[in-house]
Amino acid sequence: MLPDHINIVGIDISEGMLARAKEKRPNAETQLMLMNAEQLDFKNESFDVVVLHLILSVVEHPNQALMEALRVVKQDGRILIFDKFLPNGQNPSIVRKLFNIFSTTIGTDINRNFGEISKGVPFRTITNERSISGGYRIIVLAKSE
Repeated sequence: MLPDHINIVGIDISEGMLARAKEKRPNAETQLMLMNAEQLDFKNESFDVVVLHLILSVVEHPNQALMEALRVVKQDGRILIFDKFLPNGQNPSIVRKLFNIFSTTIGTDINRNFGEISKGVPFRTITNERSISGGYRIIVLAKSE
């Protein structure tokens, strides 16, 4: 859904996922790199926008990945997060706990809480809302001023 005329850098820790991304944007200005979201090989303030789409629920250390995103986004840039989080202060239901046993085997933890993940990360929230489907959060962050 991103326009073809912008420069895009995509990273993943999996070569297979990078190959799938290349198939989806074969003619676009896209650079795909094998890299860990918890340890980005980019200079500080390199990007106007950082998109974390279903990343914080799969990385081993989501707080570190969020800190890295904040480090590489420009001072006036934005971080866009699309992920499935429990609402702050809510404990997972028994059904959700049971489903999480299955989902973690395929690599995603549906019981993560953004408030816990973001502790100690200096940002300000622009938007934090439920998606239309209700199972996901749409969060837009900026660097603290």
